[in-house]
Amino acid sequence: MKQLFRFLTLALAGVLLATAPVFAQTRLSGKVTDSDGQPLAGVTVMVKGTSNGTVTGADGTYSLRVFEGDVIEFFCLGLATEQRSFTGQTSLNVRMKEDTLFLEETVVVGYGTVRKETLTA
Repeated sequence: MKQLFRFLTLALAGVLLATAPVFAQTRLSGKVTDSDGQPLAGVTVMVKGTSNGTVTGADGTYSLRVFEGDVIEFFCLGLATEQRSFTGQTSLNVRMKEDTLFLEETVVVGYGTVRKETLTA
């Protein structure tokens, strides 16, 4: 009985060690810039479908822990949302483009957002 228990314990430990790299987190970092290559501060960087996220600093850099296969979303008011799949790299730089359609149709007010056509008289 002791030998069976020892065998099962070792087998379970081997399975856990073999699958550990699959679930390992990686620190992903990078820089977010605008279409002219200037760093963007205040861009929200999140793992899609989770609450795991961060915001870029004044120099446009970010750092985030992710799992392989995660989809990373980059979004900021007035810019088109970007999505990238994480495939194991340690650095991911993103260049964001203006969302001109969004800027033309939305007016930001102190308590929410309202369509432009409802504010004009």
